[in-house]
Amino acid sequence: MLINAPSIVAGGLALLQCVLAITVSVHAVGALRLATRARNAEERDAAETARLRPVVAAVGVLVVAAASWPLLIAVLDSHVGEWPGTICIQGVTRIGERSLGSARFLPLLLDTILVTKPLLLLAAAAWVAAHAILRRAPGRSGTLGPWLLLGLGTLAAVDAVAELTYLVIPKEDDILATGCCLVAPSAFRRAGSSWLESVIPTFGAENAVVAMIVAGSLLVAALVPAACRRSSLPPLPGGVWAGVLGAGALFAILAQHVTIAVVSPAVHGIASHRCGWCVLERTTFGGLALAALAVGLGTTVVAAFAARTERYSGVADSKTSRRLARFALTGLMVAAVLAALDVI
Repeated sequence: MLINAPSIVAGGLALLQCVLAITVSVHAVGALRLATRARNAEERDAAETARLRPVVAAVGVLVVAAASWPLLIAVLDSHVGEWPGTICIQGVTRIGERSLGSARFLPLLLDTILVTKPLLLLAAAAWVAAHAILRRAPGRSGTLGPWLLLGLGTLAAVDAVAELTYLVIPKEDDILATGCCLVAPSAFRRAGSSWLESVIPTFGAENAVVAMIVAGSLLVAALVPAACRRSSLPPLPGGVWAGVLGAGALFAILAQHVTIAVVSPAVHGIASHRCGWCVLERTTFGGLALAALAVGLGTTVVAAFAARTERYSGVADSKTSRRLARFALTGLMVAAVLAALDVI
């Protein structure tokens, strides 16, 4: 365990998140119980009141989850150089990969955190959007609100416990002695990208970049109808949003792999150096572009969920989903501009 300022702050934030998660989950269980047992207008009003009670705690989860991202990067960056062979954050993520003690869980814990944190942000943002919609449709929320709260609380607890465990376990790895990004990863870490690794050499790096640009253009074009739609009209049907999410998923996959397999070797001048973390450090606007892209893609998912909630709750307008679609478009365009500035 390395005790430094980023680790202490991250640990305190994780503890706060754990408290908020428990609070949200307890209130969600109570609201869910009332909603399932409601038989008349008075009981439904009580269930609605119980659903609205943990608003501050749920918004707190969203704020803490957003703040924990830069803190996690700061923690990982503070560990660089503390162990032999770690020349960048990518090397820190592999500490303990072949250890026999408790450190062997470090890569799995970090992989879990890298999955739960974006999911937590999406869940919290989805709940905020659903909350805004259901407030305009009192009595129609049913069990949707409580279930969302319970899922948010559970995910926040898992993320907080995983991060606290990662911070407490001693960072030990006698095997990782050279190269960091130049040493072949374990089979577990290769599994997620092995099929893309086999596609890129055949498809060609230039074609992969073109495919990424095309997928991004399709995503923007698919979002335009939702963003420009009059708010008084009902939300777009689910099939349109399915196309939006499909284009977003394809673009996210291609963008991640192009960054690691194409941009990283070009930035460092080393063909075998494929480290997305280092790209963020070596580029001027890389971190801001990634943040804007994450906001754009995440808000796209939340906008699709908001449209589905609007249809489910019986709200006659598409005010919330339209605003979210506009925000998503703004994030994507800002990311594209920042990436272009780095290329220039």
